[in-house]
Parts: sequence; structure tokens; C-alpha cells
Amino acid sequence: MLSRTLLGASALATAVLAQNLNLQGADSLTLLDNAIQLGSQFDGTDAIGASDEQVPSLTSVNNFINFCAGKELTNGLQITTGSCNGIRKSTQ
Repeated sequence: MLSRTLLGASALATAVLAQNLNLQGADSLTLLDNAIQLGSQFDGTDAIGASDEQVPSLTSVNNFINFCAGKELTNGLQITTGSCNGIRKSTQ
């Protein structure tokens, strides 16, 4: 009986954790407003310590969502002909 109770409590805890993550948008395919990093809207050239030789960064108002749309996705592979990795956005 005790093992059945512990198993039930464990399943309930797992369900609550999953629900909390879902409510926070952890499995959503949409960027939540409170997850937008405003720093990606600036190219860094006006930042404290920026020099005249500094190359401006790419900017985005939506954290580069869909940056890789229509491009070959890296998907964890090392593709020598070029690919796009939306998790670690790069200009390549």
C-alpha cells in the first residue's frame, strides 16, 4: 500500500511540474512577451565601452524567431555546405 501511495504521489508531482512548465510556456512554439530580451534590438555600437572599430551585431525585435525559416537546419549535425542553427544564432 505504501509503495502504491508513493507511486501515486510521484505521478502527481510529475504532472504538476509538467503543468507548471506548460503554463510558463516551456513547450510553446510561440515566444511569450515576458521572454523577449530587449537587448537584441540594439547592435551594441552605442554601448558603454564600444569602440569605433566594433562591428554592429544583427538586431531583432522578436529574438530572432524564425531566423532559420526556409534554410537548411543544422539539427545537431556538422553540415559542411552550411546550415542554420536557430538555437545559437549566427550570421553564417
